[in-house]
Amino acid sequence: MILPPPRSPASFFRALWFCLVAVVAGALTLSQANATPWTFTLQQGRMDLALPDYEIAGWKATGIHADIVNSVEASNKQVGVTFRPGSRLTLARIARQSGSTPAELIDVQLDLADTEVSVDLGAPGAMPERTRISGNVRIDVAEIRHPSLKPQRWWFQGKASGTLADLELEGTLNANSGLTANLVLRSGSESNFTADIARPWQRRTQERRLRPRS
Repeated sequence: MILPPPRSPASFFRALWFCLVAVVAGALTLSQANATPWTFTLQQGRMDLALPDYEIAGWKATGIHADIVNSVEASNKQVGVTFRPGSRLTLARIARQSGSTPAELIDVQLDLADTEVSVDLGAPGAMPERTRISGNVRIDVAEIRHPSLKPQRWWFQGKASGTLADLELEGTLNANSGLTANLVLRSGSESNFTADIARPWQRRTQERRLRPRS
């Protein structure tokens, strides 16, 4: 999938979110169930990981570091990970790799405290369809660089729910300029997603549908 040039801050956070959840899910879940029944419980663990560069949907994340405090409930059928306070994923840079319009996110931090990730290892379908995410999330970006945006800090705080293949992120988007907007991101397929943005004093939510270029 190739995303069009971002039309709003929402498109940045949609691409960012998919980078982050893919990295976290890939690093912390099992990829294949074992035929022999087994269970595993970890009340609290801590991991300090330097992760390789990651590229998805025309965006590349570099300088990825995970400081994770979590509990794990796992079996040959399902893996459940609960992130505790102190869990944080940082990315030095996320840059758009395709298209004619440059875009960069600098010093990205994702606070994962109280977020849960569960993977159904025995269900049919691709891993994104079997991986469910729920809980609170905060994303902080020190600077977004884009020709149509003033360089400044952006941050988002809200809730995530759904599978990686059908994910919804709802909360408040803020900027250093004083902008505050309610934001809902929904991904229904690889070829289409919606971003609903509304300032608090607006009655009606403006919906923008973004699709890849044909």
